[in-house]
Amino acid sequence: MGNSSSCRAISLRDVVTSLSQRESSPSCLSPSSKGGSKRGSKSGSKGDKKRLVFNFTDVSELDDILAEIDLALNDVLDNKVIERKTSQALETNITDVGTMLNSVSSKCQDAKSQMDSAKLIASASMQVLCDLLDSAKNLSWAGAALAMVAYTLRRLDRVSQNNITCHTLLRSMSSLAKHIRALVPELKEHDQKLRDATFLIARGVTLCSVHWRRGVLSKFGFADTTMGDLDQLCQEIRDVYPDLNLAVAVSIHKNQKILMRQMSHPLSPFTPAYPSNKVGLDIRVEEVIKKLTLESSDVRAVVLHGLPGIGKSTLGDAVYAKLNFPGRTHCRIEVGENPSAEKICSLQASILERLSGDKVKLGYPLEGRQRLEKYLEECRESLFIYIDNVLNPNDLQDLLPEKLVLPPKSRILVTSRVANLCSELDDRGVVSELYEVEELDFAQAKQMFCLLVFEDEDPPPVKKVQVSQVLKACGGMPLALELVGKYLRRQRSRQNWDTAWTHTLVSLQSSDPLAGTKDMSSYLGKLESMYEQLSKPLQRAFLDIITYYLDLPWEMVNHVIGEDQLLALQELAFVKKSSLDVDGIDRVHVHDLLVSLGRKLESGLRISSSEEDQLPTLLKSDDRDKKPIEGLCLRNCMEELSVESLDSLSASLRILILEQNVAGRCRKVPAHLQLFITQGSMPFQHIEKLTELAVLKLCEVDMDFDFVQFPDQLKSLIINDCQTLKELPEWFIELRILSSLDLSFCKNLQRLPDDFGRLTALQSLELQDCKTLEELPVDLINLTALQRLNLGGCENLKSLPAKFGQLSMLQRLKLWRCGRLASLPSDFGELQSLQELNMSLCESLERLPENFGHLFNLQSLELRFCRMLKALPEDFVHLSALQRLDLTGCEMLVTLPEGIGQLTGLWELHLDECESLKKLPEGFGGLVALHTLSLAGCCSLSALSEDFGSLESLLMLKLTDCSSLTSLPESFKQLVALKSLDVAGASDELITSVGELVSSSCNINIVPEPSSGRWQVSDMTWQTYLQEPNGPRWLMIDGYDFDDHDFQS
Repeated sequence: MGNSSSCRAISLRDVVTSLSQRESSPSCLSPSSKGGSKRGSKSGSKGDKKRLVFNFTDVSELDDILAEIDLALNDVLDNKVIERKTSQALETNITDVGTMLNSVSSKCQDAKSQMDSAKLIASASMQVLCDLLDSAKNLSWAGAALAMVAYTLRRLDRVSQNNITCHTLLRSMSSLAKHIRALVPELKEHDQKLRDATFLIARGVTLCSVHWRRGVLSKFGFADTTMGDLDQLCQEIRDVYPDLNLAVAVSIHKNQKILMRQMSHPLSPFTPAYPSNKVGLDIRVEEVIKKLTLESSDVRAVVLHGLPGIGKSTLGDAVYAKLNFPGRTHCRIEVGENPSAEKICSLQASILERLSGDKVKLGYPLEGRQRLEKYLEECRESLFIYIDNVLNPNDLQDLLPEKLVLPPKSRILVTSRVANLCSELDDRGVVSELYEVEELDFAQAKQMFCLLVFEDEDPPPVKKVQVSQVLKACGGMPLALELVGKYLRRQRSRQNWDTAWTHTLVSLQSSDPLAGTKDMSSYLGKLESMYEQLSKPLQRAFLDIITYYLDLPWEMVNHVIGEDQLLALQELAFVKKSSLDVDGIDRVHVHDLLVSLGRKLESGLRISSSEEDQLPTLLKSDDRDKKPIEGLCLRNCMEELSVESLDSLSASLRILILEQNVAGRCRKVPAHLQLFITQGSMPFQHIEKLTELAVLKLCEVDMDFDFVQFPDQLKSLIINDCQTLKELPEWFIELRILSSLDLSFCKNLQRLPDDFGRLTALQSLELQDCKTLEELPVDLINLTALQRLNLGGCENLKSLPAKFGQLSMLQRLKLWRCGRLASLPSDFGELQSLQELNMSLCESLERLPENFGHLFNLQSLELRFCRMLKALPEDFVHLSALQRLDLTGCEMLVTLPEGIGQLTGLWELHLDECESLKKLPEGFGGLVALHTLSLAGCCSLSALSEDFGSLESLLMLKLTDCSSLTSLPESFKQLVALKSLDVAGASDELITSVGELVSSSCNINIVPEPSSGRWQVSDMTWQTYLQEPNGPRWLMIDGYDFDDHDFQS
């Protein structure tokens, strides 16, 4: 393949040249353009026909646009959505774009009026986009759509006088593009559907661009676009969803396929995606799954063991992502190096929360082990626990109970570089087996490296020798190959590519080859050689991350380090974005081998100490001024830190984390401080003088906020558990670039400022457990950039503001345990970007708004224990993107909407303890993607739908304690995919009918009530059925597994 980047640069430069020719054209310039680059507007008519007019700005700004488009197209190529031959065709197409725009530009020179010129260019530009897409036949429509939206959405921080409609449209286009991407595998025979939807996005990009002060089309002068045009396009985007979903349903029916989500949990924030383009991974995954012997009824574990950087976690993540866990509750945690007692407690709480669904707060590891032991003993469901990156057997001892009493068929998967973990698990009563993760052989290493660098399995002839030299130096170590490959790939578009190869080889060859070695210093030597290729700012950012920012929220670290540097480290594989948090928060993750490297390279400029008896010696040393300290982190140190010590560091300090008391107030202010986290004390009197501060976190700090002021440049502010905070001071709304605000656990916070909506840069707002907060300000709806809003635990919150639906970018909304919230605003359905909604324990909620079904992007909805909720609105069946629905404990819910079978994307449905639910509606069998259905405790349920057997994807079904259900429909025998059926506590009649209708591949769980004495071993029905060829493979009664040998004997 040729160098696509250079081809793109040349052709796009042609575009810039063609546009720059217009700078001297009087017909295309606004009269006010000489005065600057401000955007103006004129009114053409009233109402929706108001015409927006924009001035032509400096053509030099197109360099930024050029970089944006190049980056977007590179994203498409990086994601392998274009085949090699198509990539070459795409380069030609982009060259054609330059030619076409040149032609358009020359026509504009002859245009009679400004408006004619603008109309001509707007129309022709959209045609260019469509022609480009249409001519690249094998181009993934999803990738193209995302690329088109990408550069437009990246301009959000430069909007000038934008309007809500345009924001809504852009978010809708982005969501539609992602929806297209999800449907691509199922719609190969409906390519026209994808083209039509993608062209709709092309049209949206064209129309929206004139609304951007620095948008591409705003360079063309005036644009005749009305609000009516945008509203109409929004409606067309809504209308295209049912059409696409219908095409998927037709495709599934035609090909007799079941729509699954790559056998993984698509919404779970702690389930990693299946790694893409990993050489030799699929075979290893199958080998590990075979060792897990999932069908066996015993409890067992598999330990993935291997050298550091060999790919153990990648393999573990792939196994975890591929398994669909029928009948098993599952969780994943990562231990890491030298976990503190606090982290062990956090991991234990994560296990309990992810397995049981209950939020847990632990004080010490012993308490966590006791809670885990009790839960595991009482648990009736099979479990799958994935513990990643255990570096010390003692960590497993601290984490898990001494005896692991797990339910039958439970599995544990562990990754570790320690071989004797199997004996540790055996001592806890779990049969374990070792799986050795081997390094890549030469052919696999070559394939991996070449795909990373050249996007091809073979190198160009001119690079074959150098590739062989790299492979010899790195051996089959995937981590080293990835670092080298991504570095060289990043250098491809630069003029010094050959020089980069030379320098990299010299650096790699300066240490011993890795092939066949197990020496840790050799591994670190290779990684250090790649660290040396980083620029000085990137090296400093990397060491900051290793010392202070591991596992912190990605957004917070981004504010301190800077987006460009963090993304560069991510692109070079030195850091990764991890979403293993229960709340789905992206966090900064670094491979443990790179962590070891960073700690080895740290030169003493950064101090980090945790749970020590005394302060670090360097803080008390008389010669500390000779080495300027840039970062200080003290956690729970027994010795008190003096303000004099802090004052001595003020000139160089950039990072300060204090989770302990500091006596007194500092006299000096660390003017270069970028991040400040403190718990329990405030050593600085004049916080506003911290003029470079980007992130501030105050925990349990009692202070009078009326007499302090924060620096205006703050991007992230966290004030947790502050009992003196009753309302925010007036100056608060001057924090105009604040993008993240967390006021959780401020239990005395009564109100937010009336003009709170002026914080227009705010993207995340956390108000969890602000128990005295009764209402939100009306102008909250002006937070048009808000993406995440957490009001969970605001027990006295009575309502949401009117016009709440104008928060067009809101993606996640948490309203759980808002006990006084009785209804939602009437325009709630206009939240077009909303993906996750949690309203569990809203015990006063009686109904959902009538337009609730307009939430076309809603994927997860939790309404657990909304005890007053009696019915769902009729248009609920239009939630075409819904994948997970939890109505557990809605005890007054009598029925589900007719037509619920239209939710063809729904894969998990919980109706536990819906005590008033009497039957499932006809058409329920239309839920073709449903693989988990729980009806436990539905004591009034007397019948399943007649088409119940049409649930072709159903893997797990719970009918526990459905005492009124006496029979199953005849179609039940069609559930060929069913793997787990729980009928514990069901009627005798139902259990009898189960044996006649259930597939032989299904595992049946019957755990009778202790007092009933039903279904003992002597029961002839099950004795006979178990011995028949089509009988179930195993039967569990009171926790004991019986097979036909037991019955015969």
